[in-house]
Amino acid sequence: MASKVVETTEKHIVVEQQAPPEDEESPKEEPLLPKEPESPTLLNMLFNAPLRYIDERFSPGSMKGSVFTLLSTALGTGMIALPAAISKSGLIPSIIMLLSTALIAQFTGLLLTKSYEVTKQRTFLGLATSAFGPGFCVFVKLIFFISNWGSCVPYTILINNLCAISLRSIFPNVDFPAFLVDPRGYFWQSVITMTLVLPMSLYRRFASLRWFALIGFCCFLYIAAVLVAEAFDTRVTDIQANLMQFWKTNNPKGYYSTLSTLIYAFIFHQIVIDVYAELQRPTPRRIGKVLTRLTGLALMLYLAAGISGYLSFADRPEVFTDTRGNILLAGYGSSWVLAGNLLLVASAIPSLVLVAKPAKESLLDLLWPGTTGEDSNSKHFLLTFFVVVSQLGCAIAVPAIDIVVSFFGGIAGTFVSFIFPAVFYLRLVKSASIIAKFAAWIVAIAFAAYIVLFIILFFI
Repeated sequence: MASKVVETTEKHIVVEQQAPPEDEESPKEEPLLPKEPESPTLLNMLFNAPLRYIDERFSPGSMKGSVFTLLSTALGTGMIALPAAISKSGLIPSIIMLLSTALIAQFTGLLLTKSYEVTKQRTFLGLATSAFGPGFCVFVKLIFFISNWGSCVPYTILINNLCAISLRSIFPNVDFPAFLVDPRGYFWQSVITMTLVLPMSLYRRFASLRWFALIGFCCFLYIAAVLVAEAFDTRVTDIQANLMQFWKTNNPKGYYSTLSTLIYAFIFHQIVIDVYAELQRPTPRRIGKVLTRLTGLALMLYLAAGISGYLSFADRPEVFTDTRGNILLAGYGSSWVLAGNLLLVASAIPSLVLVAKPAKESLLDLLWPGTTGEDSNSKHFLLTFFVVVSQLGCAIAVPAIDIVVSFFGGIAGTFVSFIFPAVFYLRLVKSASIIAKFAAWIVAIAFAAYIVLFIILFFI
């Protein structure tokens, strides 16, 4: 006999007995009570525990979460280029420039929040429209595309560098073809870009990849710790001798190149307004604390990684020339560094995908204003293909992280982090104090002059 459950108007359960058809088998009875959920496996608990901890401790809108978001944006390939940047200006001048850049970046971040309080515009384009009208937005869009597109190139170079040296380190006795172990070659970056980065970039949703960005952030923290440990563990004698290299500079252009790398390391202003708007109890005092903690943490990491990497090889400037801005190519030979290289490769691929997305969206908004997120599949494919392949071409043509970081930091980064926030503030905040206006004018004029001098010196 089969059973049928009938729900009456009084919400009572009545079970009727029905005879099954002669030619059919009796179906299995369904349980009236829902099945208890299966207990999570040990693997799931181990995997989800860190994610739950981060969600609880660094939730969006909290002070810790806001600092973490901004620091994740700032921290990246600029950190591993710092030792080479310091070598171009000497230790003491570089530290002075690093401290000054951090303080000015914090100041211009506060200027952006003041402009937001007046206009309630959460984007640079909205601030540009409010300050100078729609025409100025075209220039802002161009700068943002250059900044986003330029951020892709160092990741591509990094992938090629680390794949080559990792293969050579893991199999030191194997005679590989030269193109497989050449950090300046183009095999690994071409293969990985076309087989992994491009297909992954064609997806329109990237929520799952953001955890890989978190892993990449942790990898850079690990690399900073390893550089410090390597410097003071095996090169104490070298460091004592290299402390005499305080004011050494390899060429008169070194100061401009160092400053541009430092500017690149403090590009986080594109999300400052979003962080402020989503901050729990958003007040000038709380966002001021967030920016202070951000610059303090960034300074500690950059000073640790930059000074340690520099002092390890300051008496051999050819190391910085040969590694072209990637201190991980300096031949540490440590298993800890090798582990960091492998982790960085694994995290750099999804990080590159995440960076390519805003570059594509910037290009779309530049060519077809107002259509961000509404493009057709064919347009999405063509723009994504152009962004990914063109940045690969740039990485092949200029396989040097120090040059790429210096160029894009010196031009696009200067506009995004310093000039735009200052001019928006001067134009929009009418009630600003004389001292604040004077400081904003100094920042805008000084960095505008710096861009002009940087372009002249870069191409001479």
